[in-house]
Amino acid sequence: MGCCSAERKFIKECALKNHPKSMSLDGLYEVSGQMKNCVCRIKCHEDGHGTGYFCNIQYDDWNSIRVLMTNNHIINEKDLLPGNSIYFFMNNENNPKQLLIDDKRITYTSIEYDTTIIEIRKNDGLKADSFLEIDKRVFEGVPHEMFKEKSIYLLHFPEGIKIQKSEGTILGISLDNYVINHNCNSNYGSSGGPLINFDNFKLIGIHKGAESNKNWNLGTFIRGPIEEFIQKINNNEINDEKKDEKNENMMKNSVNTINSMNDNSNNQSIIDRHASFISNEIVLNKPG
Repeated sequence: MGCCSAERKFIKECALKNHPKSMSLDGLYEVSGQMKNCVCRIKCHEDGHGTGYFCNIQYDDWNSIRVLMTNNHIINEKDLLPGNSIYFFMNNENNPKQLLIDDKRITYTSIEYDTTIIEIRKNDGLKADSFLEIDKRVFEGVPHEMFKEKSIYLLHFPEGIKIQKSEGTILGISLDNYVINHNCNSNYGSSGGPLINFDNFKLIGIHKGAESNKNWNLGTFIRGPIEEFIQKINNNEINDEKKDEKNENMMKNSVNTINSMNDNSNNQSIIDRHASFISNEIVLNKPG
């Protein structure tokens, strides 16, 4: 993939003066041992590398999708053309896993947010505990007011050698373009790593580089790119297989809801009215 020369230039020009003092992930294992399974090292070109992570995105009341997230300057629109493959390494493994891009795999990339999102399928071989959960407060209120001075972790592969964590603080969040200023140490290869809320170990952002001649790093508050990704799904820009799965999940949840009401209520008229409402919802709502 041809994006890595751009990444090297980006990081080199914006690199922090001090070498990062990242710490081993051992301290994090005591809190959530599976956290290291949520982060990967992404191969981009012959000797280039960046960081990516796996998370779960809820895109409506019934359905969610598992994805790989990283920066646009790690994986861009050219890399997402059908027929290409994305290669990544779990933990410190030497053998890469492969994601084949085809016209049915859902993808999203944004230069503005410097973010790329790729659907992960069941047959891609990832474990159930490999996916971070998103902090629900990401979609609420004013980001700067809610998250300024919050303690965070950056999980990453600085210099592409070993998975590490850096601790830091959110210094500010721009409401215009959702840029995060933070002070977690980083290095070449850290781009694309998840920024995780220290309080609940849930995802709030993605690291992308350093500010030239400044004492802070840059990231993206994930509200912006994830809302665009969800909009893409709900605007019917989704393959037929996924539509069928979504409708099936809606039907299952509808039946479960009705059965639950039947078990806990003797008022048959209420059940009938609710069942009618659910049926109309399924007919009227276009699958996205």
